[in-house]
Amino acid sequence: MFGSGRTAEQRLRHDQVPDEVRSPELRRRMPGVSQKMLSVTLRSPTRGGLVSRRVEPTVPPRVFCRLTGLGLSLEAALAGLRTRAEEHMSEIDRANEAADRKAAADRKAAADRKAEDG
Repeated sequence: MFGSGRTAEQRLRHDQVPDEVRSPELRRRMPGVSQKMLSVTLRSPTRGGLVSRRVEPTVPPRVFCRLTGLGLSLEAALAGLRTRAEEHMSEIDRANEAADRKAAADRKAAADRKAEDG
């Protein structure tokens, strides 16, 4: 439910967004996040009752999100997690880069084996 980096849940923090926020505004606050990724990211916390989503039947539909009381109750726990992640971001980045290099090497080795077998 809570991935690495700046998640939609963190961007919906009550002190930043006192009520509802439109989906395009959330995307502006998270550069590089596509509409599809935002929708996918919000699906689990919405299903779990942490985020409420309201859709106005316009063309195109206007989508509004806000943290529920349950979502707001996680703020203290998330603040500690966010602080720790920010303090260790360079280590996290290095670990992600190492994992990416390993995955690329594994894909190359698998492709090489397939080419040898084929």
